[in-house]
Amino acid sequence: MLNATTTAGAQLRNLVIIVICIALLAGINVVFNDYIVRVISTIFIFMILAVSYNLINGVTGQLSLEPNGFVAVGAYVTALLILSSDSKVDMFEMAAPSPWILSLHAGFLPALLISGLCAAALAVCLAVPVFRVRGDYLAIVTLGFGLSSRSSPLTTRKSPTAPSG
Repeated sequence: MLNATTTAGAQLRNLVIIVICIALLAGINVVFNDYIVRVISTIFIFMILAVSYNLINGVTGQLSLEPNGFVAVGAYVTALLILSSDSKVDMFEMAAPSPWILSLHAGFLPALLISGLCAAALAVCLAVPVFRVRGDYLAIVTLGFGLSSRSSPLTTRKSPTAPSG
């Protein structure tokens, strides 16, 4: 049986660990070079995917194939918010992008929060049909979302004859 002191001690320990991790992440660009930062970022992205698959497939026992799509939406929104308008035109090779897309700009943390909210909003929209199915049908519905989230950027065209990929 846990008493209040043990629970308070565990909460304080967890809070200290979280504060130390945030401090390390805040100074990561100062300590490491760009390559190491990119590798660490990739590791954290795959950790997020592993936790989401463990929660959906391991804890609930349902086969869901959509977490990759939500990560892709979050990454795309983050890229649109972080990059300057010149970088958006050059790197994404957009053909006549909307002025409001070019005017979007935010720092890293606000962009991260906004992209998480966008992915969560998409998840809420997808929850309506997904909550009605179970088993194999859940896998089919979520696979459909995963395939559509993968193929829609690939089929967006910058000109009538060539996909932008």
